[in-house]
Amino acid sequence: MTSVKKKTVSFVKTASKAKSSKIPATVSIKGKKYKVTAIAANALKGNKKVTKITIGKNVTRSAKKFFITVRN
Repeated sequence: MTSVKKKTVSFVKTASKAKSSKIPATVSIKGKKYKVTAIAANALKGNKKVTKITIGKNVTRSAKKFFITVRN
């Protein structure tokens, strides 16, 4: 959680290793709605299949290394 008072959270990790990944604008946690305003470091690390990322409209901050994949 980024801020309980402001009802904001960070995207921490994707649930799958799909070719596309969506970072939502909002999420529901225990029946309460929160804005996703940040992407945490290593959030997509190791997902070598992803070719497309859609970032929700509320995301205003991202860690420098939220997506690291090296291909040879």
